[in-house]
Amino acid sequence: MQRTLLISTLVGLIAVLGATTVYAGPGRHGHGKHGHMMCPKMMEKLGLNAKQKEEIKTLRAEMKEETKATREQLNGLREQLHTLWAEDLPDETAILDLQRRMDPLRDQLRERKIQFKLDMLRVLTKEQRKTFREAKKGNGKGCPGRGRGHGKGHW
Repeated sequence: MQRTLLISTLVGLIAVLGATTVYAGPGRHGHGKHGHMMCPKMMEKLGLNAKQKEEIKTLRAEMKEETKATREQLNGLREQLHTLWAEDLPDETAILDLQRRMDPLRDQLRERKIQFKLDMLRVLTKEQRKTFREAKKGNGKGCPGRGRGHGKGHW
């Protein structure tokens, strides 16, 4: 019984720590202030014109505004989860319930980020998209200081 509880707790802890790292919003865990977006260095490398820069800036602002409530809700649940894990003997049912409540919110954010990335790529010319993909090859980073330091990026 104790072994099963210990294994369940460890699995849950790994899931929580991994999930909070993976799904943390922009500006957290090595993503820098640009999050998953295009940094100034990449914009320069691509030779974006003023109109493209403004379009990308607008897309980013729209996404940020559209996801604000979801991010705030997820952050609140994340805080509750950290509180549960801080207990001497965490409540497995409560933790799993919170995780189940967080998953749809994470899915919403992930889908919106995908839409942003697709919209951003549509702003670029074919040659810029090629340069962008090439810059993301190798270490998976197009901007210094980005990523989690584990293998290739998600682009």
